[in-house]
Amino acid sequence: VDQVPMEIRKHRTHVLRDLAQRKNLEFRRSMIGRTLSVVTIEDGALSDNYLKVKLARPREANRIDDVLIGGLTADGLFESGAPLHLPPILQ
Repeated sequence: VDQVPMEIRKHRTHVLRDLAQRKNLEFRRSMIGRTLSVVTIEDGALSDNYLKVKLARPREANRIDDVLIGGLTADGLFESGAPLHLPPILQ
């Protein structure tokens, strides 16, 4: 059985990871301005599609709440009104 050379495998992996990162960012951007149902956890919340959400104010854990999404964090979303310490490109 012929195998794909390592150099080609690494290149394909890089291409796929870049695509996944771009698609994730595009998807998260599409959530801005929407109201999402979230479950609160110790340090924020998770949306029903498993996106991390930084909350504008602390809430008791293990509760379901609706939050208005105001923007992006490095790896998730933030609720409108949440304090930010992010690079301007992500705000």
